[in-house]
Amino acid sequence: MGAFYTNFCVRSDDPQAIGGLLKAEGRAALVSPSIGGWVVVFDQACESQEIDELQRLGELLSVKTGSVVFSALNHDDSVLLLDIFDRGQPVDTYNSCPNYFDEEGAEEPEGGDANAVCRAVGLPEAASALEAVLHASNESDEYFMATDRHAGVVETLGLPGLSVGTGYTYAMEDPEMLEGVTFGDLLEIG
Repeated sequence: MGAFYTNFCVRSDDPQAIGGLLKAEGRAALVSPSIGGWVVVFDQACESQEIDELQRLGELLSVKTGSVVFSALNHDDSVLLLDIFDRGQPVDTYNSCPNYFDEEGAEEPEGGDANAVCRAVGLPEAASALEAVLHASNESDEYFMATDRHAGVVETLGLPGLSVGTGYTYAMEDPEMLEGVTFGDLLEIG
């Protein structure tokens, strides 16, 4: 059985403000300290892997913080979904395996405008490296598992490694798996 997790990387140095925003929305979540100018949010309701809920919260976080937000969903280590918002506006949607639930869908990744994503995070020089990660074949040894592809995206864009392989459920069940922080470093909301 592969990994199942969701999370958000929010460009911010203010985890307290993000925690307050989530509390005002009645969310149950864990919020990381700022790591390299990014805050990681693990939301309990998004662990259901309802794509609409994940996109709604990603857009809301982006609007309320006035910044860039990456939402990530890993389904069974077979599918990586990414939505990127900048000040509430959608930048890109990416699906590593659009045929996972439909035998007749595309076999290779869809979406993933590396130029648009890299512009949104201020790293236009990383576009070709991100393109290689996002659009490598699903049969490649390097990105056969969605967690590995997620790690490649995170490394290329300088997002916190804490976001790879971790969601609300995993953090609550096994706090030892948190990369670079302890459970006590997280704000617990709700």
